[in-house]
Amino acid sequence: MSDDILKTLGITKDEMQTRIINRAVQELLARGSLDDGDEFETGVVARKLDELLTQRIEEKVGELADKHVFPQLDMYIEQLTLQKTNEWGEAKGKKTTFIEYLVEHANEYMLEAVDYEGKSRHETRRSGSSFREAGTRISYAIDKHLQYSIETAMEEALSDVNSQLAEGIAKACKIKIKELTETLKVKVETK
Repeated sequence: MSDDILKTLGITKDEMQTRIINRAVQELLARGSLDDGDEFETGVVARKLDELLTQRIEEKVGELADKHVFPQLDMYIEQLTLQKTNEWGEAKGKKTTFIEYLVEHANEYMLEAVDYEGKSRHETRRSGSSFREAGTRISYAIDKHLQYSIETAMEEALSDVNSQLAEGIAKACKIKIKELTETLKVKVETK
């Protein structure tokens, strides 16, 4: 546009440049909905900006949580004391720290009697079956792990043996075929 047209419109060259730049930015960042409720597509720049903002917010929240929240949480859990109460909420028994409570219950869980399927007496009764003790939960877990490890090792060993046998049989067949072809002479006669 010429300066004369801009003067006629009452706009300076700088104002026109600013308006064009603002409109371009609006188009690049376009987002929202139309009057009839249909959403129009978010601009490429706006989508990328949203992704970057979300990523940055998550990183910053993580940093702040690592610095301020988690140390407090760790301290709270380590210092937390629990005490059993009766049905009226009156203290009963000794106070224990959360760590002691956790260790105690982990020991109880690992030393609990289980059947051959690894189910406790309570779990077996719930399913309507009879309970027959086969050992502790920890021994069951160790047995299962050993069984899995042995099965895996045996499958690998059998796979290796099978591949070696297949190679050996293939070599033996090639040798025999070669020997047979050397001993046989083929004669072609025409009549």
